[in-house]
Amino acid sequence: MTKAFEGVRVIDFTQVLSGPVATANMALLGADVIKIEMKDTGDQTRNLMA
Repeated sequence: MTKAFEGVRVIDFTQVLSGPVATANMALLGADVIKIEMKDTGDQTRNLMA
């Protein structure tokens, strides 16, 4: 069974919460997600979960 976003490539520049959650859901639906993060700090969401 094919997924809804199969064959779609997403470049993710989002940070904090809503953007990363949205792109994670796209990945679950079959998208190929490439996440771009800040060099020194990464995604700020990681600090919220710690």
